Amino acid sequence: MKTYLHCLFLLLLCSACHPTDELELLVEQDLTPLFVSGQIKGPDEAAFSDFRIDFSTIDALTQTSSWHGNVSEGELGSTYLFRHFDTSLPFISSDFGLQFWSATLPSDRDWTPEELDAFFSIGTQFDFGQGPGKVEISLHLPLGGPYQRELSRPSFLADPQGSLEIVSVSDYEYQLLLGGAVPRSFGKLIQARFSGQIGLYDQEADYWDGDPNFFQTDEVVELRDCELVFYLEYGRD
Repeated sequence: MKTYLHCLFLLLLCSACHPTDELELLVEQDLTPLFVSGQIKGPDEAAFSDFRIDFSTIDALTQTSSWHGNVSEGELGSTYLFRHFDTSLPFISSDFGLQFWSATLPSDRDWTPEELDAFFSIGTQFDFGQGPGKVEISLHLPLGGPYQRELSRPSFLADPQGSLEIVSVSDYEYQLLLGGAVPRSFGKLIQARFSGQIGLYDQEADYWDGDPNFFQTDEVVELRDCELVFYLEYGRD
């Protein structure tokens, strides 16, 4: 079923390292149901509490948020990295991210719709961590601030536990406002569920460990019964 957005702005960012363009979407909250929600419990907390992050605009004139993703190559191979940015925060800080790894898909071009269909097919499960077939869930903590410099993530633990499963994939499209033309973005709206553990980032501990490229902790943040909905663009016409 075709779904159209009434107001959406698109910014094109040129990548110096890859031919893949980063598409940054500015979305109005009441028009696009993109979010992550669930229950969270910090290392010093006795019980879980509810949380929700909307990947959307709170106020179209004063507060916006952006959500974009791109293919790249890292030390562990080809990866698809999504980031959400709350532009109401200082320095337009990223507050949530997803990073998927593939053992077979390329890193020097966009993945085709057919490749994306297979990679994000219903029932596909990604274990927490880094490397082919895995997913890194990144979250800016503590929720509500004051925020640490880096996002907390499963790979900060010696033995990451948890998984993410794709539960629903549906066609999705919207009209773009770009230079007077009215092009169309089309792709998939993807729903996923996940539970597991992420390592709590500690800026002071990271500084004193003496290695700016490595951080590990035993401070565990539990995520339970989480739901995620994000948009994956396949193309434009």
